Amino acid sequence: MSEADYLLNLLKTVGSISGAINKEKIEEERSRAKVEAGGSFHKCESCGKDDKGNKRCTGCFMVWYCGQECQVKEWEKHKAECKKTRKEYKSVKLDKDLSKFYRDESLGVRQAFSFLSGKHYEVNSEAQPRKSHFVVKIQRELTTDEHPMLVNNQDRSLQAYLYMEENEVFDQLNKIIKSNGFGGCKGYFRAILSSAKVDSKVMVLKINPYKMQVVENW
Repeated sequence: MSEADYLLNLLKTVGSISGAINKEKIEEERSRAKVEAGGSFHKCESCGKDDKGNKRCTGCFMVWYCGQECQVKEWEKHKAECKKTRKEYKSVKLDKDLSKFYRDESLGVRQAFSFLSGKHYEVNSEAQPRKSHFVVKIQRELTTDEHPMLVNNQDRSLQAYLYMEENEVFDQLNKIIKSNGFGGCKGYFRAILSSAKVDSKVMVLKINPYKMQVVENW
């Protein structure tokens, strides 16, 4: 076995062990957060009904309702907070690869390593989001505050990079993830896909950097 193969196998082994530990910690954190949320992450804000069919408020995407009747009933209480939350979403530019950071145009697709699954996967610059709003995972580099942060959603139909020099919220996101994120390296945030077009390598997303979401198991 070559030294490169040995190191790769070692990385996979360490990654698998680390992934198992992380999964356990994530489940513990999610269980604790679920208790604090009253036993459910998506219960109706008005009547408290816990149902898989509940839908998010389409203004702030932070609270849930079981139907139009409850949403209308609760609107007078919710509208001020809804308006405030909508203003918190900030537009960010996401580059679909790391070519600008490394000054190498060949870096259109990059292989990354997941410490949850213990597997490598490709960061595909051609991927396109399938939904208009979703949760994104933002991952920072542990060794530096300057490296672009990887942003992806659960099905990885969005995979792109948040650069420091192009986004005012970079420092804010980096700090909150560093201090309150899982392991100090990743945080989950609500995001809305913007209709704004820049070019084939850049997309615009609106992210709420003020309300970090419960850690996900992906």
